[in-house]
Amino acid sequence: MKSILRAATRSNNQWKENAMVLKFAIGCCQSLMEYFPDFTRNIYKLEPNEYQKGGKPCIIPKGIYYADEEPVNWTIPKVPVLPYGLWRLQFSFDLGTESNPKRIGCFITEATTHPRL
Repeated sequence: MKSILRAATRSNNQWKENAMVLKFAIGCCQSLMEYFPDFTRNIYKLEPNEYQKGGKPCIIPKGIYYADEEPVNWTIPKVPVLPYGLWRLQFSFDLGTESNPKRIGCFITEATTHPRL
């Protein structure tokens, strides 16, 4: 299983696809827990600290999750600092091989990064 984050940035009134691509070596559930802790807390209602200690198996319950107007702190540990601007992030989870992947889940969001003052 692999997890990929594709980030597109807004420039000249259009999206510049694949401005940044991050491939995570760990599985999708562990990637979410480690890199997007606030997202897993607010959307999946899971507590990342319980899973990172190795106490519970990392499983996202099957279902449809709605994140419309849900506040999420997008401070992402272990990810390089992004230039400020408008971003479209697509985080996908695939099973299978590079030549024959099967998409088992994804989420897409738009985010704005601001310089620290």
